[in-house]
Amino acid sequence: MVAKAPDARAYAFVACVLVFFVYVLDPSAYTTISLLLAILALLIGLLTISRIGVKLHDRGSIYWSGVLMGVGLFLVSNAIWSIYPSLAAIASPADAFAITGYLAILATSLYYFLPFREALSKNTLFTTAVVVILLLTVIGLGFEIVKPTGLSEILYFVYPVLDVLLLMMAIPILELVSKGTFWKPILCLFLGLIFLLVADLGSAWANFTSGPVTFLDSLWNMLYSWGYIAVTLAFYLRREQFSRALP
Repeated sequence: MVAKAPDARAYAFVACVLVFFVYVLDPSAYTTISLLLAILALLIGLLTISRIGVKLHDRGSIYWSGVLMGVGLFLVSNAIWSIYPSLAAIASPADAFAITGYLAILATSLYYFLPFREALSKNTLFTTAVVVILLLTVIGLGFEIVKPTGLSEILYFVYPVLDVLLLMMAIPILELVSKGTFWKPILCLFLGLIFLLVADLGSAWANFTSGPVTFLDSLWNMLYSWGYIAVTLAFYLRREQFSRALP
């Protein structure tokens, strides 16, 4: 009997574990690892989009194209911050690329979601509303406590708000596809958003608290990397589904 080869989810889990140990041993490796994982996500995304194609009448292909565009813009912003580390402390073109990436994903998520909004259950709408209100309340309280002054400080709160907006779109989309096989890659994207949200909230908190660098500071960076791994897995699973002629 031939043993079944591990699937992509097993490899993604191993990658997450390896990233964890790398950050424990060398937290400064964040920049290199983040860039490499972003490049990997972009490459797998390009292979996926080239396989499924982009069709104006196919809202799913538009949605995945938007995610790919967002990953590409995130990669550009990370590259700028890597080449010019001093820009991380101020508002810069890197922020413009990153925010544009968020908007690309938000716009295509909205395009995918709107025609099916009436099919959502009341429980999903209620859950989404509660989650969004709670998260925005937490962010708002943090903003009120810190009282950021400059644009660079305000941006630390803008990113978590954008994460919440993406999450607000992802929850109903996950329900829409939950009855088919399409839910697996969407779930991976959902997990990636969770990692991104927690990382952005943690980074904002760390930026406004003084003190020595702790393991938590490495944790936020690690979650960014896990987010890229989750997105890479999402692209891969969607490509495999399309190759097998699944919906």
